[in-house]
Amino acid sequence: LALATLCATAKAHGHESLLFLDQDTQVGEKTFEYIESYAGHFKLHPLQKYAALVFSGKETPDKGIKSTLLAISSGSLFNLQALQILGWHNKNYFVDCVDYEFCIRAKQQGFIVGSIDNTPEFDHVSEQPDKHITVFGKTVLVRPYSWTRIKDAMTAYIKLISSMLMKSNINDTVVIIKSMAIYVMGQIIARTISIR
Repeated sequence: LALATLCATAKAHGHESLLFLDQDTQVGEKTFEYIESYAGHFKLHPLQKYAALVFSGKETPDKGIKSTLLAISSGSLFNLQALQILGWHNKNYFVDCVDYEFCIRAKQQGFIVGSIDNTPEFDHVSEQPDKHITVFGKTVLVRPYSWTRIKDAMTAYIKLISSMLMKSNINDTVVIIKSMAIYVMGQIIARTISIR
């Protein structure tokens, strides 16, 4: 509801885009300069297929915009004209899966969610109380959530998967099922580690 209201209000006030950051995402002046350099992208190609550009501080050799199926909302520059066509964010989701549902619905309606790495001074990790662990040689971040949050997440995943089975292709549905499995496994690992 908050994201839908923010975006609709910004559009009503004549804005073309809205940058959304979680309260625990650290940014600096260079972050805003970098994001602003992409903001004109929506103007160059009206609707230009991008519903959102999602920025990340992840350092990769990749340059430019990559299409992504799923993205977390923090660091998103929303194309408000596209969001209005999509009907804004789904008010039936609270925290969990609201961003995934948005990405899936955008794809279903012919839009793309673009991902941009190497954003300077962008840190969505340091303020998170995640634990860094190594599983099969790969470092992953885990954090034990409350049972209420886990229940809400599972309800949201099941709701999303159910709606996708009727409207989306099977490959996208499998991606969401894998995401849910990773979430469950992360909670099991986080609790196992905290017991030690």
